[in-house]
Amino acid sequence: MRRWLAVDLGVSTRDFRILRGRASRILKSNLRDYNCVLLVCVYEDHWEDRGPSNYALHHFKATVVRTYKGNWRVAERVAFVHGVDAPAQTTANADVGRLMFLFTNEHTASEIGVDTGQFYGYDREGEREMQFMFQTTAANRSSQQPSRCVTEPFMETWKSSLQTAFRYDGSG
Repeated sequence: MRRWLAVDLGVSTRDFRILRGRASRILKSNLRDYNCVLLVCVYEDHWEDRGPSNYALHHFKATVVRTYKGNWRVAERVAFVHGVDAPAQTTANADVGRLMFLFTNEHTASEIGVDTGQFYGYDREGEREMQFMFQTTAANRSSQQPSRCVTEPFMETWKSSLQTAFRYDGSG
């Protein structure tokens, strides 16, 4: 699909690769300013309507899936909020299960305020770029691409199923 975009814009594939390389260098230089670069999985989101003359707030709760830079650990919870200059949506949890890249300077249990450009949706090309830029260690990255994330309700059900299935009664 990206190849067609290059053709539609009248840019050769070679020139498009050069432009992509420049964009990658710009991204890397911008990410150097952040202490933490994370891949997170959203397990809860909701909107807050603050009236017609104020930003609507989109609140996210997520779990860290991968850390490219910083001291966040896999499975830590992170909450962040983004102000949107548009009416609040009425749907809750529309982004549950969605993977996102998150860039921040904070490591806190409190909600982190993020601006446009400090988070964006996961894609495999972005994953490869992050791995290349930060040369993540084998301990921090899994051998597989994250195809889905485990949300909190599923995790609780899974844990209780395992406890029931493997309950040790002491006779044996």
